[in-house]
Amino acid sequence: EEENSARLATDFFEDDENFYLVAPIAGVDVDNVSVTVSDDVLTVKGERHFEKEITKVNFISQECYWGEFSRSVVLPEDADPRKVQATFKNNVLTIKIAKIPQKEKKIKIQIDD
Repeated sequence: EEENSARLATDFFEDDENFYLVAPIAGVDVDNVSVTVSDDVLTVKGERHFEKEITKVNFISQECYWGEFSRSVVLPEDADPRKVQATFKNNVLTIKIAKIPQKEKKIKIQIDD
């Protein structure tokens, strides 16, 4: 995770064909969110901007995080980092990562004599 950013809350689950990472991200423009995969690590980064200029002393309570956020997850061994789709709808980021089919994971080795 980035040192000066908040940790993004996520759900990470799977079905028979895909893995899913889901994160509610209210108050963020999709242009301020990035999704990358590097060395089997999926990273979501973004920034939430507060619309008004208010200093901390004006807050009666402050529970919402404003500023940079990120989350990185190590993809499971059978995730295909080349087949990742991301959608952002109703303030929810959904990332779908295809699983490598079992038949592609098994490689027959020729035995030389």
